[in-house]
Amino acid sequence: MSVRTEVPLLREAVARLHDSWRELIVTVTEDRPAGCGLAVADDVSDTISDGLSWLDSALRTLDSGPCPENVYRAAVELEALRRRYEERMRSYLAVSDLLTGIRGHGPEWRGWAGSVISSGARCAEPMQAVCDALMRCWREITDEGGGTR
Repeated sequence: MSVRTEVPLLREAVARLHDSWRELIVTVTEDRPAGCGLAVADDVSDTISDGLSWLDSALRTLDSGPCPENVYRAAVELEALRRRYEERMRSYLAVSDLLTGIRGHGPEWRGWAGSVISSGARCAEPMQAVCDALMRCWREITDEGGGTR
């Protein structure tokens, strides 16, 4: 393998994560109960919106060519996404804050929160695939001495 062959595989993994993230956006925004605006729901929406921006940026970067500089630039965006995802969507504290924030607002909010948690969990596998593909890119870059073949 080489950087030229691994970067397209990374791009495919990012595109799959992008698809999963779009499903999460639908859950967070379109399935959100009408009525009062809860701060916790706004926080989730902001997290998801930021994530989409990072994914879009990473895809644009990877589309501009399979070189180490583009891998690095995409990796910065993807690492920001991964950290935010882990801290604001998947951690015990994030889930606890979500469930606490909707408490007392009726069964529709409980259903929405459950859907957000489930949809967020479905992003875990594509997120790991991106991390694995990125690691393979780094390995190829170091094996090639930082250049492309």
